[in-house]
Amino acid sequence: MMRKYVAQYSKFIPALYGRTKRDKALIALFALLSVIILAGNSYAGTTGTEFQGAYALISGWTTGFLGKIIALTTFLVGLAGTIIRQNLYPVVVGLAVALTVALGPSIIEAIATATF
Repeated sequence: MMRKYVAQYSKFIPALYGRTKRDKALIALFALLSVIILAGNSYAGTTGTEFQGAYALISGWTTGFLGKIIALTTFLVGLAGTIIRQNLYPVVVGLAVALTVALGPSIIEAIATATF
């Protein structure tokens, strides 16, 4: 059953198409080892104080007045680009950057400190 499944769907995965059984087994082994080795790093956002000072500084910049100035400036530059080019893409990019600067630090902190 497994052989039929792999043969049927391996043509959709370019890394596995045309490989021997040994190569497929090695790819699967390396993928499994990668998951096992990297699983221990899933708690990396909850321990250690080596970079806490740098994180606090950069987080303070982006959530403070500097972050608001950057967000507002990118939005206004995008708005000016939209008016000049008569195209909506610059304002959308400016808005995306503004939202990323404004909301990014809290989203990253929530993802990095999440426990499963």
